[in-house]
Parts: sequence; C-alpha cells; structure tokens
Amino acid sequence: VAVASEPLLHMDFEESASPTSLIRGRPERPLAGVRVLDCTRVLAGPACTRFLAGIGADVLRIDPPWWEEPLCTEEMTLGKRCAGLDLRKEEERETFEKLLAQADVFVHGYRSDALERLGLGSERRRALNPSFFALLLH
Repeated sequence: VAVASEPLLHMDFEESASPTSLIRGRPERPLAGVRVLDCTRVLAGPACTRFLAGIGADVLRIDPPWWEEPLCTEEMTLGKRCAGLDLRKEEERETFEKLLAQADVFVHGYRSDALERLGLGSERRRALNPSFFALLLH
C-alpha cells in the first residue's frame, strides 16, 4: 500500500545539473567516468543500473550484509562492484555518506520514509552532494 501511493519513477536533480551533463565518454561508452551508487533490489532497479554499467558507468551496488538474491545475483550484479553496508549502524552510514558525496547518480527503490528514518532523507542527501542526480525506481 505504501509503495502504491508513490510514483513509479521519480527524478531529483538541481536545475543546474541536468541529466545530459552526465554524458562524458565516447559514443560506445557515453557514461564512462560517471559514478553510480546503486541501492536497488529485486529486478527493475538492478536491471537499470546494470544497463548504466553496460554503457560505461562505474556502478557500486550497496546491499545490507545479510541480503541475498541467490537466483539472480550474477545476472543483476553484472558489470558492478558490490559492497555490504548496514545503514542502521552509524559507522557504516558514515561510509555510505562518503560514497554518496562522491556519486554522480544515486539510484534506489526505498519507500520515501525509509531513508528519512535512517537520517538520509532528501535534505541530508542534497547537503552531502548538491549536484548528484537521484533516481527512484519502484
């Protein structure tokens, strides 16, 4: 029910940082050098970030240490680097914040209040990195 009230796709970026500013590479790898922080689950989000990796983006997938998707891990992590962080732990959340501060794109599928409860709401994310492009996929 909570997800049903949210848009299927939501983009958030500063007016001065349009998505087209991310195109940096050659035509065959137009996103070369673009850093993507991937906090997606199930299929749509991981498929999206796999596509971004396929056209050159440097994708780092962050999962909780206990998360497993045994039937689709290889397919959904193709071309990505992967790490585990428990965002409920302050030290690991600080590591995540450092990664977010360096990202060009942040893709996630969290409900709107989930990141807020972790202290990582929209305002905090924007304070950490005013110029990143955020993409929410449900």
